[in-house]
Amino acid sequence: MRYKIGDVARILGISADLLRYYEKKGVVTPYKDAHNDYRYYDSWDMNFLMDCLWYKQFGFGIDQIAHMVSDCDYDALLQQLTDKSDDIEQSLLHQEMLLRRIREHRGQISRVRDYIGKCDICQSPELLCYLNRFNATFDDSQELTMLSQSWLNYMPFTQRYFEITQEDLLGKRDNFAWGFSLTTDYAQIFEITEEPPVTRLPSCR
Repeated sequence: MRYKIGDVARILGISADLLRYYEKKGVVTPYKDAHNDYRYYDSWDMNFLMDCLWYKQFGFGIDQIAHMVSDCDYDALLQQLTDKSDDIEQSLLHQEMLLRRIREHRGQISRVRDYIGKCDICQSPELLCYLNRFNATFDDSQELTMLSQSWLNYMPFTQRYFEITQEDLLGKRDNFAWGFSLTTDYAQIFEITEEPPVTRLPSCR
């Protein structure tokens, strides 16, 4: 049984352009009618195309898929699968971290109403932190600008950090500072070291 390009596209749910791409890469070799230049695909072509769809579900790109299905030796195929396995594992670890972080944030938000008009003294976690805004002025030095840009990439695991002295809190002065912080467990995951202007803030009340 032979199928026209439109039939294959409809049966497999892929575009005619993708079929032509896989033909160009040697994944399929449809028969071309010399009279009308129509392409006809046989059952083996369909099998190879279904192999492409199968690999697509792992997240391989079309270039990788074409190579794996049509022109990939045994060792290279194993390496492609190993690399993708590592990528998926890293993605899962990141998703688990995101799940943990959003649950932490939801827990914080869920307690907001209980603290309207109140305050509490509690034990803070150990943090790595730095300051980049003093009162209303950002420190736009090259060092802090580069540091801030790198820490922005760690969102949502970073938190904005606010620092004020007891005297300022009591209204005796009017100085405060802002920056970013990371709990040390997240800092360890991202391999952030304690180097000035990044400092370690011990767990305290």
